[in-house]
Amino acid sequence: MINGGDINSNSNYTYVSNDVIDSLLRADLNGIQYRIIYIVLRFADGIQRKDHPMSLKFISDNTGINKSNVSSELKKLIDRKFIIVTKEPSYNSPRRLSFNVNTSQWINSRNKAGG
Repeated sequence: MINGGDINSNSNYTYVSNDVIDSLLRADLNGIQYRIIYIVLRFADGIQRKDHPMSLKFISDNTGINKSNVSSELKKLIDRKFIIVTKEPSYNSPRRLSFNVNTSQWINSRNKAGG
C-alpha cells in the first residue's frame, strides 16, 4: 500500500481503496476533472495495468468531453499531481497516464495550481 491507499483490479472490477475514495470526496475538483480521473482509473488500473496510453482524443471519445476541455483540465490534474505522466508522448504513441494513489502528494487547492 502506498501512502493513502492502493488500487487493485480483478476481472471486470476496479478496486479503489476507501482511503483514496475518501480523499477524492474531499478533493477540490470539478466534474470534468472527476470524469478524467475515472477514465484513467478505468483504463489503467481497471485492466490490471499501472498506466495506459491515453491521447486527448481517447479521453474525449470515452468521456464525451471536447478535446480542448480535456487538454486544459488534464493539464491541471497533472500539475496538481492527481494524474501522473509515466511516459511522455512520441511521434507515434500517446503519453502514458496513471492515477496517483499517493494522496499526500495531491495539490488539493485549485489556486495552488493555477486552476
